[in-house]
Amino acid sequence: DLKYKQPYHYDATVEVTPELDEIDYKGLALQKARREVTEEDIQKQLQMFQKNLSRTEAIEEDRPVQEGDFVLIHYEGFENGAPVEDLQRTENFTMKIGSAQIAKELDEALIGKKPDDSMDVEVAFPEDYGNKTLAGRSVTFHVELEEIRKEVLPEIDDELAKNFGPFETLDALKAEISKNLRQGYEKRTEQELNEQIFSTLIEKRDFEVPETMVEYELDGIISEAERSFMYHNMTMEQLGLTKEHLAEKYRDTAEKQVKRHLILNKIIDQENLTLEEGELEEGMAEMARSFNQPVEGIKGYYQQHPDKLQHLQYTLLEKKALDLIINHSEIEEVEPEAIEEAAEADEER
Repeated sequence: DLKYKQPYHYDATVEVTPELDEIDYKGLALQKARREVTEEDIQKQLQMFQKNLSRTEAIEEDRPVQEGDFVLIHYEGFENGAPVEDLQRTENFTMKIGSAQIAKELDEALIGKKPDDSMDVEVAFPEDYGNKTLAGRSVTFHVELEEIRKEVLPEIDDELAKNFGPFETLDALKAEISKNLRQGYEKRTEQELNEQIFSTLIEKRDFEVPETMVEYELDGIISEAERSFMYHNMTMEQLGLTKEHLAEKYRDTAEKQVKRHLILNKIIDQENLTLEEGELEEGMAEMARSFNQPVEGIKGYYQQHPDKLQHLQYTLLEKKALDLIINHSEIEEVEPEAIEEAAEADEER
């Protein structure tokens, strides 16, 4: 208790950033996946584009519905004889038999039926059904089969290429696909090397991190997840998620991120790394390419947000520290499977 003109004392707990000893980052044994863009990779991408432009048309032969057919139906859902709000009468709905687009019971009931047939189908939606308003409910579907249809795919040719950008020929589209795949492989390889670097350095000398730093990083991860949901016109509530759930799920990720920042910060100080003339400009140019925006727009943004500019500068310094580690490592090229198996083993530990 405080007393007038009497001495007093108090206890306080203050979290401080851990002081790391000099980090020996040279000579790390790393594995780099050997990935090349193949014609098979390009063809798979072209087949996805082809699928995006597919259409369906009524079959000519007189036969019943088979597995793999597309069907055109009208349907309505009832529960205890009353219409279900989320399953009001829907006409001319196309679905593929076997995909369980609404429910597998519906697909199974349609097999063997012919156009103009109608039926009632009982569907028990599981508790974990994607549409939460239907999860756990038993619904009777009244279904009318209008048509049996087949999928028609366009040819993979110059005409298809024109639908996916400023491409006059199929070869031009294939060149763009190859470039994008190669960039994706390079990004994945970079991420795999980074994972190996931090796993090795933390294994050499692990350390505790302040709870406040973990919470700060976790807040950033959750905010980014919320922005992603909003971009796709979804909310956490619609997905059955809460901030508490996300905090539990990503807590280990946040702690690892804090450790990575601290390790890189130590190497930046240890090696007196700074941004040389032109490196900030190149960083902005790279960002402009990534977002397909003019460089002037990126520069204007940072002029208006100097606090963000400081964050960009530090991010570029972290990248410089990572490049330094990689340049002083012993890198062995291996097949991608070896990297994936090693990553799975790390997760199990």
